Amino acid sequence: MLTISVLKEKHHFEKFHKIITGNFSDADKLANNEKAYLFHKFSLRIRDWQNMLTKVETADSEKAFDYSVQWLRFMGYEKPVVKIYHELPHTFTEDKNYYKHHPVVFPHLAVITFSNKLSKLFEHGELWQRALPLIYNFINRVYFYDKENIFSYLSENDSKEFENIYRNSFHYPFINLLDRFALCVAESMYYACGGYDMLDTFELNGYMNTAKFFEGFELMRKSIDAGFSYMKFNQDKAGIYTIEKVNLDSNNRLHSGNGPAIQFSPDEKGYYYHGVRVDERIIMHPETLTYDDIINATHRGVKEAMIAKIGLKELV
Repeated sequence: MLTISVLKEKHHFEKFHKIITGNFSDADKLANNEKAYLFHKFSLRIRDWQNMLTKVETADSEKAFDYSVQWLRFMGYEKPVVKIYHELPHTFTEDKNYYKHHPVVFPHLAVITFSNKLSKLFEHGELWQRALPLIYNFINRVYFYDKENIFSYLSENDSKEFENIYRNSFHYPFINLLDRFALCVAESMYYACGGYDMLDTFELNGYMNTAKFFEGFELMRKSIDAGFSYMKFNQDKAGIYTIEKVNLDSNNRLHSGNGPAIQFSPDEKGYYYHGVRVDERIIMHPETLTYDDIINATHRGVKEAMIAKIGLKELV
């Protein structure tokens, strides 16, 4: 059984700080216990975020929007902020020419810089490739039905130009979206290296350091908990997109045996049993189901859900 070393000495975290801020030398190689510590803490934190994003009972699109707006204002964004709706995606159009001349706007720059600095520590410790399976499993458990919204790409030429400025090969492909995925992964890396307790403050750019960044991050944590997904920007405004929370079974199918499997807002809920849409009564009040209900069910999956919820003993 692998024993995870708990780091206590200050020099471990001083080394992390040097690597993150780019002030390290070849001598600052991570020891095996430091690597084990980072990876263990990172994996625990990713799991915490995954649990948050699958708690459907906390979904509340209005709260997610309100907290997102508060965070943008905290970060110094002063233009109007609007909602982006599932049903009307054309209500918000990004301006690609704007991105071409302004690759990122104010809030995004801090997040990208923050993520890239932390990624440097994981790459330096030969941990990035180990972390990727955890990251993509996290994506699959949370974005299984909405993968097109994980990343947003510019044109090929613009993307290459952008990457030369803001990305190294080991950074995950996040360009002009500020989404919950990017924030969750970056925060997990920060937590892993002792950021809240043991790591010194470091600059993200001329107007923001990590202490200031995390003063406002509590707003984004609340927004993510309520269902925030991503932000888009054009020259006039920012758009906030909130996304439903989900419960999934081991095969990534919508499923919950004791509550809604998907929730858009406090009043919009969907009940599923291993991927099959069922009536709320089957999940929440199975004691009211009768033998005739089962016989008359025309959908095999619905019939199986009823039998599973009632139990074979009750049917005999």
